[in-house]
Amino acid sequence: TDEPTAKAVLGSIEVEAIASHGLGGQAMLWHPPGRGNGYVVTLDGRRLYVAGSTEAVPEMLALQDIYLAFLPLYPPYALSPESAAQAVAAFEPDYAYIYQYDSRRSRDGFVRLAGDGRSRTVVVAPEIGR
Repeated sequence: TDEPTAKAVLGSIEVEAIASHGLGGQAMLWHPPGRGNGYVVTLDGRRLYVAGSTEAVPEMLALQDIYLAFLPLYPPYALSPESAAQAVAAFEPDYAYIYQYDSRRSRDGFVRLAGDGRSRTVVVAPEIGR
């Protein structure tokens, strides 16, 4: 969507589109603004955020009341460990789940940065086989 937020209600489920794109360099080439979305899905009062391929865009950083955030780590095309940790610190989900990463080093860097004790967020970073 080209709009910053577009919402749909499907019975008791609310779905809100959140801008998902790169901010510069390779990320901007692969994920230009206006082409992709992330989504906030509200179920039983809990808000789940699926980021999509994105960097830490202002729309992400402004999120509130997120229970579970699904984040990709795939620099230089999506979040770096540093920008993912910045996002978690900004909108403080209860849980942050890394569903994609380009290397164990990226995953472990994010876990170290996001789990530094300054945030209440529980980080879940499973081993993804290659």
